[in-house]
Amino acid sequence: MGLELIKDTQETTDKQLDGTVYIAIIGGGPKGMYGLERLIAELNSEPPTSPVEIHMYNRTRHFGSGDVYRTDQPSFLKMNVPNRAIDIWLRENPPCPVKDTSTFTEWANQNPNINEDLASDDYSSRTTVGQYLEDGLQKILARLPDQVIVKLIQGSVTDLKRIGEQYQLKTESTNHSEWQPHNYAHILLATGHPSKSLTNEEQEWSEFSQEHNNVGYIPFIYPVQQVMTNIKPNSTVGLKRNGINFCRCGSGTY
Repeated sequence: MGLELIKDTQETTDKQLDGTVYIAIIGGGPKGMYGLERLIAELNSEPPTSPVEIHMYNRTRHFGSGDVYRTDQPSFLKMNVPNRAIDIWLRENPPCPVKDTSTFTEWANQNPNINEDLASDDYSSRTTVGQYLEDGLQKILARLPDQVIVKLIQGSVTDLKRIGEQYQLKTESTNHSEWQPHNYAHILLATGHPSKSLTNEEQEWSEFSQEHNNVGYIPFIYPVQQVMTNIKPNSTVGLKRNGINFCRCGSGTY
C-alpha cells in the first residue's frame, strides 16, 4: 500500500512559504492524538513565527482510534476499564483549544447515535470508545492556530535517518520503499503496540504452523476481527495466558 493523504487542513493548494517547520508524528492512534493535542495546545499558547506543517502517519485509516479501538470491530469486544475512567482530554496548562472537552460518558449521553447502556460504571464496547477518540481528533483539527497545518497520511513508516539537525522518513508500499522529501525538525514516535518480535519459543510455534496443514498461529490479536478470520468453525483453539486479551480472543472465536 502506498501513501494516501486522508485529510489536509490546508484550505488551498498553494505551496508553503520558505521556512516552514515540518513535524512528523508516527502513529495516528490514541497516543499520537494525545501528542498532537499537546503540540496544538503549545502552539496555540505561543503562536509560531514561521508556518508549521504536521504530518501524522498511520498504517491504517483509523486515525484517532488506532487498531485497538478501530470502529469496525465487533461490539462484543469490551473495554477493561469502566466508562467513568475514560476521558481523552488533558485538563492542564496550556489549555486545550477545543471547547467541548466532554468525558466519554458525557459525550455518549449527548450523542443520539449511541445505543449502548452507558452508565458510568458500565463497560462499553471498544468500537464506541473508538468513535469518541475519532470525534476528539476531528475537534482538534478544527481548532488549529494560524500558520499551522495538519496532514493525516495513511502509510507505513519503516525507517528514519538524521540529516544534519533534521530527520527524513522512509515509507514502504506494496512494491517499493522510498525516502520522503520532507526534512522534519522533530519526530514523535507514537506507535502504540509495537510490531511484536517473536521469542525463540514463539518462532518455533510459527514454524510449526507453517510446516503443518490446518495449523495456524496468531502472535498478536489486534485488530481482532482481521487476524481471526482464518479460524474456521469448530476449530480447536489454544489460548496462552488468561488476562483481558484471553477474554477478547475467547469472545471472538464464537
